[in-house]
Amino acid sequence: INVGSSAAVEQVFMRVGFFIFAKIVASLGTMNFSTHQICSNILMLSFAFGDGLAVAASSLLGQSLGQKRPDIAIVYGKTAQRFGLMIGALLCLTFITLRKVIIMPFSSEAEIIALGSQIMYIIAVMCPAQISQVIFSNCLRVAGDTRYVAVVSLVAIGLGRTVVAYFFTFTLGLGLIGAWISFLVDQGCRLILCGLRFSKGRWTKIKL
Repeated sequence: INVGSSAAVEQVFMRVGFFIFAKIVASLGTMNFSTHQICSNILMLSFAFGDGLAVAASSLLGQSLGQKRPDIAIVYGKTAQRFGLMIGALLCLTFITLRKVIIMPFSSEAEIIALGSQIMYIIAVMCPAQISQVIFSNCLRVAGDTRYVAVVSLVAIGLGRTVVAYFFTFTLGLGLIGAWISFLVDQGCRLILCGLRFSKGRWTKIKL
């Protein structure tokens, strides 16, 4: 209950944040929302790599903590993150170089291809951060530090992404580009907060 309740609250914060963010993007019109959906599907490639490495790291990290070897657990987490960083850098180069080629199979409309190509630059920058963030977050969850991850999700997604998205999208008039900048800010904040938490190593002393 102690671990699961915090994880459940985290998911609630995330879904509410995702819902509000989607509402902001949908209000920009059909063309913008279509472009957003296409770019979101492309971004899932990055998440798939991060999620896979996170599962591997979590399994090895959990076993190490169970064996009372927090030193090895830290090594597994850092190793997975470095592999993720290399994959993220490769995806970054791919998305920048082939941005239009990747968008074109989804739509033949010039406006969507042009806007999507701009967002691909943001996705490219986001890839290394997203993969590392997913790995660090999962490692903390496995160690039982779910309450901290839930608070980070509340701040970064439930509040940060939605407020920043509204500010950049409507107040500054950046439209869909502004919404994706807020996405980048969200990922950057979660990476910094979870990365610092992981590096301090306090999660290795949590008793479950």
